[in-house]
Amino acid sequence: MASSNYFFLPEERIGKPVRKLLCIISVLFLLASVSSAQKSSNPKHNFDKYEVYVGYDFDRSFGDFNFFNASSANYGNMFSPFSLNGGQVSAAYFPLKHFGVKADFSYSRKQGSQSSDPTEQEVNISRSYLVGPVVRWTVPSLVGGRVSVFAHELLGANQYSMNLDYKGQPDGCNDNGEACRAAGFATVTGGGVNVRINRYLSVRPAELDYWSHQINFNHFQGAITEMNANLSANGFRYSAGAALNF
Repeated sequence: MASSNYFFLPEERIGKPVRKLLCIISVLFLLASVSSAQKSSNPKHNFDKYEVYVGYDFDRSFGDFNFFNASSANYGNMFSPFSLNGGQVSAAYFPLKHFGVKADFSYSRKQGSQSSDPTEQEVNISRSYLVGPVVRWTVPSLVGGRVSVFAHELLGANQYSMNLDYKGQPDGCNDNGEACRAAGFATVTGGGVNVRINRYLSVRPAELDYWSHQINFNHFQGAITEMNANLSANGFRYSAGAALNF
């Protein structure tokens, strides 16, 4: 397959998307400081019902992409391991102190040359739209009860797209002027650690998740639809950032 080397790309340098995330995190710090200065000595409830998180996102595959061609009934490993960088945004609502529901969106990408010609750039983009239950609890013995841990099980969809850009002109998939796009079922299982800075602001030094994607290549635009193929992929996701709690 001529298109089996999509992910043989050099690591993408952290650039404009990450700088934007740092600006958003700085705004969260500012809002939390203002809210903390204005807070009442008697809060309306004894736990935070809402959490809004913004952070950096790093995705890494395990290199175990399983390719199944329905027309020829052949299985095979299609891609090498790859990494993408981007951002993650989530919002959680906790009707109970330890149990809630979370909506999560992540965007990650990789861009680089897959040939000796540096003017030929391939862009790979992954978007995930997820929702599911989340549990949390505070560790009283750590840093005066400022440390809390959480775990979640998120379900939803993943959309993958690839576009080839040659000398500043997008050629699209298979040089037909269209970007290749595919979508499928996605799951994320994992958790992380939050460290409380003040009444409203927490820092998340680490969130680590196991992800699984099922992608149907028949939804790709262009000639790749002739593959009549499906793909399953697994890997891990790391995120770090800041959360606003109220």
